[in-house]
Amino acid sequence: MMTASSMRLPLWTAGLLAILLMSGCGKGRLTLANYEEIQSGMSTKEVEAILGKPTEMKSSEIPLVSTSAWIYVDGEDRISLTFFNDKLVSKEANLRE
Repeated sequence: MMTASSMRLPLWTAGLLAILLMSGCGKGRLTLANYEEIQSGMSTKEVEAILGKPTEMKSSEIPLVSTSAWIYVDGEDRISLTFFNDKLVSKEANLRE
């Protein structure tokens, strides 16, 4: 039988876990500052270091040419990026900031 004192540790642990998880919520990496940091010519690795992994990625390749579209979504915020041969060629955003 669990007593009130034996439940303190699991409740305390659950509370700490909830705080840690909530601290990662919110705007995350889809901010105007991060969007402005991303510049044409950046590689996919450089962009990923700033924004993290995209929510959605579409790509196509033919010999010597590759294109990919990266889409980031966080609630109503959205950033769309287009890469040509691993270099950023266009960016577009709809951010609430």
